[in-house]
This record gives sequence, structure tokens and C-alpha cells, in this order.
Amino acid sequence: MLYGTFAQGSKSGGWQGNSRDLTADNWQIDGESSENIEAGLKTTFLNGAAWLGLAFYNTEYEDLQVSVWTGTTFATSNAAKATSKGFELDGAWQMAEAWSLQGGIAYLDAAYDDFPGAPCRFDEPDCDPADNNLAGASLGWAPEWSGNLVLNLDQNIGSNMRLLGTLALLYRDDVWLTPSGDASPLIALQPATTWIDARIGIGAQDGRWTVALVGKNLTDEETIAQSYVFPFPVNLPGAADMYQILLERPRTYGIEAIFQW
Repeated sequence: MLYGTFAQGSKSGGWQGNSRDLTADNWQIDGESSENIEAGLKTTFLNGAAWLGLAFYNTEYEDLQVSVWTGTTFATSNAAKATSKGFELDGAWQMAEAWSLQGGIAYLDAAYDDFPGAPCRFDEPDCDPADNNLAGASLGWAPEWSGNLVLNLDQNIGSNMRLLGTLALLYRDDVWLTPSGDASPLIALQPATTWIDARIGIGAQDGRWTVALVGKNLTDEETIAQSYVFPFPVNLPGAADMYQILLERPRTYGIEAIFQW
């Protein structure tokens, strides 16, 4: 099946609370609007045992709402224009009665077309936001490539129980951790990362209950979610260059219990 769509979207504006770095000029947030064109195909093969989907898209934003670090807090600002385009390929294959394989890969090219008054890099103290424009810079938190591959097990045991298992391989390309994207200093770059997650459990065949052991980030990859300049003056050597980072989830184990009635 081939398809094509056109859609328009919007996000309302509003006001944000006062803080030391906000003034009457930036309390108000303008509404955001977008237009999206998408085309693709969906198909099945191997007598219905497998399916494949491919989608190409192009989204154009006006007054994109962006969260920026002001030096003491996060505030919302409006970028004039941005474009996000790329493709997504995903599919699944029922290899055997108990085993299935699914996965996907995505390419993303997201950049500002115009962003006058953009926040300055924290390592450029002489920069004036009034003269700063991030046109051409990539958006933050927008990896160029990402993908996943998941192996699933669902095997009946006896007359009323089943064995469930999942092994997942997750990939994310280099990602910039500030709204300035690739115009940011290298300290704001999280290199490409691969994670492994797993889950093994047992449950009732009718789905009324399941108990499972779950593991996330089994290789204990240390990755950063956010990076920004330290917000308060500190009387320490090199304090002007200090920054704060927020780490993503380390290796984690847990027990999951699901009951339905």
C-alpha cells in the first residue's frame, strides 16, 4: 500500500513565570505552528509472516518553541523557523510460532532555518543574543541516525502458562544536548551509544498475570541527558568554566508484576 498525507499542527503560546533572567520582553511565548508532508508504503510478505513500512517526511515549523538555559533556570523561547526531514524504516518477522524479530532505523535532518536572538554559547561571554542567529545549526536532542532490533519469545508452557522473553539492541547516533545543536561546544556532545535491554518472565496464557525480571542498559553505558553551565558563582579556581551534567539511567534491574482483572 502506498500513501501520502498532509497535516497542519499547532501548539498554543502562553506565559512563563518570573525569574532573575526573564523580563517583560520574554515572559510571553508565541504559539507554534507546523506543516507536515509524509509519503510511504506498507507491505506484507512471506505469506503474511512479515511486514515492512517505509515513510519519508518533511516538517516545517514556524515560531518553534525551544527550551533554553538562561543561566539560572530553563525558559521557553521561540525560534523563527526550523525544518525536520528524514525517513523511517521498520518491520517485523514472525520467524516461528514462538519467535519474532522486529526492528527499525531512522534518519533525521533537523535544523534551524532562522533563529534570531538565539541564546549564546556558554563559552562565548562576549556574545550578544541580540546579534546571534543559529540559522543552519542543527536542533538539539536530534540524533541523525537511530535504530533498534528486538528479538521476542512467546512460548506456551503446559496448558495454561507461557514463557516470555525480549532481547533488545538500541542505537542512537551522536546527539547535541543544548538547543544550539552542532553550534554548541564539544562539551555538549554525547557520542553515539548502543544499549542492550532484556526481559524474561512467565505468565498466564490468557494474559491475566505476568511476572518478569527486567534489565536495562545491561552493558552499563554512561551517557549524558543534559549539559549546561553551572548556574551560580563559586569561589573556586576555574569556576567560570564549570558545568553541570545530568546522567541517563545506568544499568538497572527490576522485577515487573502485571495483574489484570
